[in-house]
Formats: sequence, structure tokens, C-alpha cells
Amino acid sequence: SAVGLPEESSAIDPLAAMKGLLFSAGAMLIPLLAVIFTQLIFKEPVLKNLGISFKLNRWWWIGWLLMPVIAFAVLGVTLLMPGAKSVLVFAANYFPARMRKPELPQFAYYAYGEDYHKVLRRKLKVITRLITQTTGHLCRICVDSAPIHERYWARMAGLGFIGLNNALIIPGKGSYFFLGIILTSLELPASEPCRLSCGECRLCIRSCPAGALTDGKPVDARRCLSCLTIEHSGPLPRWTSQVIGNRAYGCDTCQQCCPHNRHAKPTRIAEFEPSPEFLNLTDTQILAMTDHDFQRIFGRSAVRRAGLERLQRNLLITRKP
Repeated sequence: SAVGLPEESSAIDPLAAMKGLLFSAGAMLIPLLAVIFTQLIFKEPVLKNLGISFKLNRWWWIGWLLMPVIAFAVLGVTLLMPGAKSVLVFAANYFPARMRKPELPQFAYYAYGEDYHKVLRRKLKVITRLITQTTGHLCRICVDSAPIHERYWARMAGLGFIGLNNALIIPGKGSYFFLGIILTSLELPASEPCRLSCGECRLCIRSCPAGALTDGKPVDARRCLSCLTIEHSGPLPRWTSQVIGNRAYGCDTCQQCCPHNRHAKPTRIAEFEPSPEFLNLTDTQILAMTDHDFQRIFGRSAVRRAGLERLQRNLLITRKP
């Protein structure tokens, strides 16, 4: 599916872009400075007595400071590729035909096969070469490798809608899909945006074991088991032992309960097929695994991102005393 870019965005003046970025950053800093001023004048106890509480932790600060940068980068596609006229969005099914037995440590389905970054990039290169050879137009591939909101552009291209679980849901096919984007200077007719939504369904919110989903809000990364088991360094919070179950890497609960995934079909992409060795790995084998074993089994997988130490940490907390 394709999204056309407006004529005025087909080229951008770097100086004007920098001025716009600085202006946006300044505008975002105004409320931040107001909060700091209030904090200094009234102090925390007074604010709490008024029913107001501010937690200026490092993530809050970073979020405020980066919001204008992220917003500008997401919307300013031509910053990523000057002269871009179209955004092509591709979805690759990764739903596995064979799954690990329920009693074994569980891995998110997306990590069953090869790392999607490399697989999708290889496949999209075939398309970009074809576009360049036949039309002479330039292309750029983005697979989680640039500040671009893939799900937003997928919705605008008519592929699907962003669900309450924050995944892209393709009607009739589900959400077990990787997204890849090609920016191109070739002007193509735009698809109609997808205007569907989850409606009244709240199954993912009710099913999330850690309460990381809230109606109409982003995933709370502090509680999301996928974020914690994959991205979080150091010991896991104590409360996770009560909800982690036998999850070793990631969590698919908010997708498994989604009605759109009831008819998900297995992938036909060979690179996303799990190996027999992976399908039968036990917790004992993983805990006894050496770095050499880990690289041999997970060297081409997304699990490599977490590393052996983090994977073993996750398993240890799943073992109830």
C-alpha cells in the first residue's frame, strides 16, 4: 500500500527545518519550565496538599525534551529522504505453524525465526532495485532503522488500524505482522486510510497480565512484560514474579486474545520458521547454556538482542520457590 506526500513536503529547506525544530523545542519547554518554577516555589508537600503531584524522573525529562524532535522526525519524511514523494508500506506475516508446548518456557512468536530486521531488508531490497532499475527513482528502506512511525503510515496506507494493544491490526488477518517501509521519489497514487477501530472491544486491556494497557493510551513500558523481559536491564521488579508465568522472552497475551487473530494463518516465509531445536528447548537447557550455545541457537534471532544473561534472569524468576 502507498501513501502520497503533499506537494509542499516533497522538498525541504534545511535552514527552515532547523528553525522549525528549534521553535517546536522551545514551545515544548514552556510548560516544562512552568512545572519546574511551580515546584521550586510551592515545594512538593504543598502540591500534594492541593492534590497535585509531579514526578520529575529522568524518563519524564527525556520525554518532554524529545517530543518535538520525535514529532518532527515522524512527520518530516523528507528529512529521512529528501525528495520523497511516496511511502510504501509492507506487512510480512510471522505467525508460526508450529509452536512450543505450553509447559515449556514461552517466547514471543516474532522471535521464533530469524531476526525480521535482516529478513525484511533483504526482501525489500529486491523491490527497491526493481523500482530504481525500471523508473530511475531513488528509494530508502526503513525497518525499525529510522525515526518513522510505521504503524501510523500503515494506517494511512489502508493496511489496517492501530488497536488498543498498540499493534497494527489488519482486518481479517490479525496483528502477527512485521512492518517494513520504502520511501521513494516515485510518485504513486495513494491508498485510502483505514478508518476502523477496536470499537467496544476491550479484551486486550482486560487480559494483560501486568495491567500495562489503558484505554486510549500508549503501553506502560514499566509494566509491560514484553518490555521488561527484553529491554529491562538489571533485576526484574519483584511484582513480576506474580504475573510472568512461564514467559522467557516477550509476551503475546494482548495479541492472543484479540478476536482479529482467531483466524490467523501460518506464515509462508521460510526464514520465520522455528528450528526443531528451538521448539524443544527446556528451561534446564537454557539455564545451562553457554555463550557458544546461545549464539548457535539464537545468533540469527531477535532473542540475541536480550542476550543470554537476561534470558536466564527471566527464567529464574519464572521458577517459583
